[in-house]
Amino acid sequence: MNLTVESILGTGGLTDARIIAGERGLSNSVSSISVLEVGEAAIGRWVVQNQVYVTALYAIRNDVDMQKVVINVLANCGCSALIICHLGHWIPEVSAEVVNLCNTLNLPLIIANPEVSYASIIEPILKSLMLGTDNQQTGNCIQIRNDILELSVHESDSVSVLQKISQQTGINSTYLDIYYECIYSDKPYSAVEEEINYIRENISKIRHNTINNLYYIWRTDTGNKVIALVKTMQSFFGYLILDFKDGHDSSDEKLISELVSSLVVICTMMLSRKDRLDELQERYQNEYVADLLAWNFPSEDVAITRGAEVGLNIGNKHEVMAITIRPDPKSMVESILNVRSHIRETYFPLVNELVHYHDSNASLICRGDTIIVFFENTNSLLNLKQLGNAIEHLFNKERQLSVFAGISDSVQSIRELGTAYKQAINAAALGRSFLSDSHVTTWPEMWLLNNLQCLAEDQHAKTMFEQWIAPLAKHDKQYDGCLVETLSVLIACNLDMVKASRELYIHRNTLIYRKHKIVDILGYSPFELPYLFNFFVALQISSAPMDGIPTQ
Repeated sequence: MNLTVESILGTGGLTDARIIAGERGLSNSVSSISVLEVGEAAIGRWVVQNQVYVTALYAIRNDVDMQKVVINVLANCGCSALIICHLGHWIPEVSAEVVNLCNTLNLPLIIANPEVSYASIIEPILKSLMLGTDNQQTGNCIQIRNDILELSVHESDSVSVLQKISQQTGINSTYLDIYYECIYSDKPYSAVEEEINYIRENISKIRHNTINNLYYIWRTDTGNKVIALVKTMQSFFGYLILDFKDGHDSSDEKLISELVSSLVVICTMMLSRKDRLDELQERYQNEYVADLLAWNFPSEDVAITRGAEVGLNIGNKHEVMAITIRPDPKSMVESILNVRSHIRETYFPLVNELVHYHDSNASLICRGDTIIVFFENTNSLLNLKQLGNAIEHLFNKERQLSVFAGISDSVQSIRELGTAYKQAINAAALGRSFLSDSHVTTWPEMWLLNNLQCLAEDQHAKTMFEQWIAPLAKHDKQYDGCLVETLSVLIACNLDMVKASRELYIHRNTLIYRKHKIVDILGYSPFELPYLFNFFVALQISSAPMDGIPTQ
């Protein structure tokens, strides 16, 4: 069946679609359909002639110039039409400049119903493309592509896709990653081990043979195995091993080529597309959360709808937990980017699983070195502090990271989640400042400390601090001493002599001497109430113990 752009209009998810530009291109042939996920001039490297592209233009929603660049590239590469989905959600309207450009290029620009999904547009067109094929084997390959694409649209993982391939072809398969780790196989463990060893020993021969050929044939006593490299021009993903036995015709080179080609393309698409989708999903979620915390929405309904579109259920959320994960100052960490990648890939899935075990309605996102959790927690049915402690235990084996969790107070509506987030972040930061070990702190517990820090802007408070500390600062300057530092460390260590001496790298007897000296100079003990509270506050309103002190 020879499909055209005009013939796909009015079918499936395009039943109530409208064309707003490029009507002269309605006779363009349609040979395939795909999703356009990125917005950049480099898309020309993978644009296929006579292919229809479906997009929400999210990546370039605020950049009309880049939209025009992308449309020019699509037209020059022979794209049949461009379908825009979710108009009004991501972009409010299509720019007049874009409409004029599509008219000039005769590129049909189609607007789908905003509530229609990608799948409802793509699947009917793929099925139409399958009709009328004369070669049954080729038809089977197209059917496999169609079914796998459907799985991909519904975000099935790569293992499910590989399992589906094996079931549909009736051919046992193994997929190994680039490190020879088995990602999927429906073969016995011993057979997989044999395959791994064979590829390790013959990797040079396999690579050499697949330079000009699509696959390499390994002849065994039980039948032929086809080994194909799963790769693109830029990336290598691993090895696909297919078993041709039990009546399969392994002598039909055309059939093998068509089948292997389909399966390699599908595997490559799934693995590379998953990486891109994960990256885009993470970026969309972070942009959404940034808007949420700053409240850049016209209404709560819009905020909830947009949240659902990026995979975050934000409705009825009233409390926030911020889990900050930082490298220990004493550890040797290569870079902050490595730490953030480690958090996202290793610990975020663990935290996600633990949180959802206790609260299936919670929503999580990883932003840099912080994991943010939004809870409903109506009437405090969930003890968030206990959950925070359980999360902290997940990191016990990671000596190079320190973890502090802050929990907000309850807010009345999702409009106030930005305030709740600030409370949670401040609670975690204050916990980090005052507690040497990983800990969970709540906003009510840290409220007074947070407000005391506002005194840092009060010049009178700074002057008072200087008066209190001046006798010790004068002594330090005259005798090159460190009594101000000693006082600060003692208070920070809750007057724990052993801990403070360790922090100062001095003997305990030396610390006792300094402590008595401080009392002698001041004429009273700053380690007892009410003076202890005064000095504690004074040391908090300055960024460092020596700020504002005329010592050296």
